[in-house]
This record gives sequence, C-alpha cells and structure tokens, in this order.
Amino acid sequence: MLVAQSRFSFPALPLSLAKLALLHSIHSILTFPLHSTMQSLLRHTTTCIRNQSHRFTPAFNLARTMSSAANDVKYWAVHYDYVADAWEKRAPHRSAHLELANKAKDQGKLLMGGAYTDEPKGALLTFHATRDEVESFVKNDPYVANGVVTKHAIREWTVVVGGKSAVATVKVGDALPEGLTLVDGSMNKVNVNERVKGKKVVIFGVPGAFTPGCSKTHLPGYVSDAEKLKSKGIDEIICISVNDPFVHAAWGTSAGTEGKVTMLADPAAAFVSRLGLDIDLTGMLGSVRSKRFSMVVEDGKVTQLNLEPASAPTGLTCSLASALKL
Repeated sequence: MLVAQSRFSFPALPLSLAKLALLHSIHSILTFPLHSTMQSLLRHTTTCIRNQSHRFTPAFNLARTMSSAANDVKYWAVHYDYVADAWEKRAPHRSAHLELANKAKDQGKLLMGGAYTDEPKGALLTFHATRDEVESFVKNDPYVANGVVTKHAIREWTVVVGGKSAVATVKVGDALPEGLTLVDGSMNKVNVNERVKGKKVVIFGVPGAFTPGCSKTHLPGYVSDAEKLKSKGIDEIICISVNDPFVHAAWGTSAGTEGKVTMLADPAAAFVSRLGLDIDLTGMLGSVRSKRFSMVVEDGKVTQLNLEPASAPTGLTCSLASALKL
C-alpha cells in the first residue's frame, strides 16, 4: 500500500460535497459515522462554500492511502437522484438500506453517505472498494430496487496534484454520466443527456466568456465553421464556459452565435467537474473554470475528445473548430 501526501483539491464534486458539508453542520443528516479523512474534508468544505454557488476551490493537504495495484481498491463517488416524493417512498426501506450501508461501513468499504434536500433530491455515497463491490452495493440497495432512486452514476476519484480535477477525465468511448445539466440565457436548466440523445453534437469548453483567446479565436472559429460542421453531420454545436448564464449569453450575442452555436453556461462548474475537465484558475480568473477542449458526442457517447495539453491548458491548438476530425 502507498500513502500519498499531496496537495488535493476536490472540485470534482462541487455541489454534492458542499451540500453535504452544509447540511451536516445545520441539519446533522448524515446517517452513519464518517471516515476521519472525509470528516476533515467536510470541515474544510463547510468553511469554503463560496456565496450561493456552493462551489469551493481551495486545495487541501490530505494524506490518502492508495492501492499500488492499478485494478485494485480505489475511491469512488456514487450519486443518487431521488424521485420527487423520496422521503415518503424511502421510509419503508430505510432500515434495510441502513443495514446494507452499515455493513459496508464496518467492512471499510463505505466511507461516507448522506442526502441533500434541495432540487433535485438525491444522495452522495463515497467508497474505498473495487468497482464490482460498488456496483454490487448499488444493485442490492433497497432504495434502488424499490424505485426511490431514479438513476445513479459511479465515478472514480483519482490522486491529483496542483488543483486539477479529482475525477478521472472522460475519454473516448465513455458515455456521458447521467444527470448533466447546463443553463441557457433565460435561466432554464438544460438536460444535456436528453439534448444529445440520438444526435451528433460538438461540445467545446473555454476558460471564460469575453477572455481574449476565447473571444478572438476559439468561439469565432466555431461560428464561422458552423455551416461546414453541420454539413458533415453535426446536429448542434454547444459552447460552454463557467460563467453566469447572462454573461455567457451576452458573449454569444456579441459573437453572432444565433442559429450557429448554442450558448449554455456551467455556472457552478458542475458539468466540467463531472467530466474531469475542470481547472483551478483562481489566480487568473478567480475560480475553477473549464479546461479548453472540444468533443464530439454521438447519442450520448464521446467519440472524439480534443483536450489542450497540461503544459498549456488554455492554449489554442487541438480544441479549435478546424482541428475536429469529421
């Protein structure tokens, strides 16, 4: 076993961990004791929630025990989405759920669990186990078996250094995780999974609206190439930045995107964090932002990913419209 002492940041779960920390301090909703490392993380998180975004960006110095085997025990985050009347529906199954959870906790597999009550209702469970063990837990969870959970997503946590994502970066062949949302200029939530279903869509991300490289090169390239890309089978082109929806929409208007590029904001960095495409640009832009990337998504599956290299994450090379291979 290897104990790694590194500088960790956890923007990968910006909403869920922040919600859990906040609710733990106010409502004491967590149903079983927390692993000591998770307690430390939640204490830090409680003090780092930023304004109303429930997003935090600081890095934490935490010791973490990791397996030396690539396919051995790993850290996992499981997101549950609950039905609207979850509190009533889960009541008959709560005892069985807690029995399963406490057994996994006693085995050292389940580190933390808790629910959050704002919309959409759901829960976050974190594991130190194998993928098979996590999937077995989910399969046997009475909440899942009895329809309290409408959908779930399992994502791996990975060791990271220097303020990068704690979630493995999405790769070609991956299906987009369930529950992804973005926001349009009218403050409407857009379900990304439904938006790309049965379609071939280009999604590209930029560090910020109205920033020089994004405004002079990145977005204009997709605007000017929109018709050419659509003639090659692309149904929609979506531009993402971690900005509020009004700024993102105004940027699109100034760039002439109407009818060419769809502008959808990721105000709390939730979308890019779930995909491991977030980057801490606090020193430059004041918060976690999107890495510069482009991807092609076909019926919900990533078939092409162009991510600017770690040596120049905000550079303008492979993520440009002209670099897409269609």
